[in-house]
Amino acid sequence: MTEKKSLGVKPDASQHVEFLEVLRLTPFPAKGAVAMLRDSIQTYLKNSQAQPGSEFPTDPEVAAATQLSRSTVWRALSQLQREGWLIREPGRGSFVGPRASLGAGSSETLRRDVTRMAFLIANINNLSHDWFTPEVLRGVESCAEDYGVRCELLGQREHDIDTILRRLSRSKPDVLVVLAFGSKPGLVARDTEAMGIPLIRAGRPHAWPDAPHVDMDNQQGARIAVERLQQAGHRRIGLLMTEQGVPWVVQRIRGYAEAMSSEVGPSNMDLIHWMWVPHQSPRDIAADALRDQIDGIKEYLERVRPSAVICSSSPVSRALSLAADELGLDIPNDLSVVTFDQNPLVEAWFGRPITTVRLPLFDMGQRLTELATRAARGEKLPAASTFAFDLVEGDSVSQLPE
Repeated sequence: MTEKKSLGVKPDASQHVEFLEVLRLTPFPAKGAVAMLRDSIQTYLKNSQAQPGSEFPTDPEVAAATQLSRSTVWRALSQLQREGWLIREPGRGSFVGPRASLGAGSSETLRRDVTRMAFLIANINNLSHDWFTPEVLRGVESCAEDYGVRCELLGQREHDIDTILRRLSRSKPDVLVVLAFGSKPGLVARDTEAMGIPLIRAGRPHAWPDAPHVDMDNQQGARIAVERLQQAGHRRIGLLMTEQGVPWVVQRIRGYAEAMSSEVGPSNMDLIHWMWVPHQSPRDIAADALRDQIDGIKEYLERVRPSAVICSSSPVSRALSLAADELGLDIPNDLSVVTFDQNPLVEAWFGRPITTVRLPLFDMGQRLTELATRAARGEKLPAASTFAFDLVEGDSVSQLPE
């Protein structure tokens, strides 16, 4: 075994130096290292005096201490994050999570009082067709008991904003979380401040930009999509982008351009195909509703001849699946595909598992829960909490010969 290097621990993580030294002296097996590291950190957090929200060693620091690979450390720490032992924020670092304050063997929740979270949701009467909201709520549910959180769901009610405001004024939740999208949520947000109800927005809402928000790193998501295709030998990589004037569109374009420029020179704007598709997350999008979009994609594929394309959203994926079918294209042999959105219908549309840039919705739900309890205590919240995407491999990317 190679001698382990000394640690370069930053001062903010000094309270964990002894634990890192323990990790340095621990022999990790070739198999089972993820579980062993996860259990070691969990035991430490149960028995230490580390306070929730305090800084924890970063992935590189843990990797340096253990001499394990970055992917092994990432998997172990990701499990701990999902279970509430850690909070990890791209660009900021890792922090002790809420479960650490429960202590060893304790079954008590973090707070004996209750934080009441109200969620404004776009499709509350049709959640079976909405894959976005349930995944965020699943993240909330995973740690709600630890935080002492109780939830109320509010429908967006596009044409009945007054009803929502009356409900808010009667129930007076501690925090309102806006998951809905479109222009109407801004009308609700405008009046919650007057009611003294703190507001947090998540993911898609853009109507209240001054509110603290939990979002995803869309530039990073686009970069990993391009990089996956580049690793498979693709250079002529197209992007099918929806025409919407919202920040995530701009961010994904930037990430795509950055990744394309890094290896193959400035990206050709002809490789980007702009299109308009419905974005209401329906159960299925009929071909006749997308005829113009399908024809546009067919013309684009025949003219531009990309070897691979990235779909910016699941409605775009639906249009591509129909266009590819009409052209008789075999995926991935004729065209490699990477999609955004873990919409379960995408696999059925293409008839195979698709390599997917997965939105960090579960992690966002956990972060919303933590922020809600802090807001209820009157704490100042960070302006933004941003989470990274991950890539889920499917069977839609072919390896090109060198």
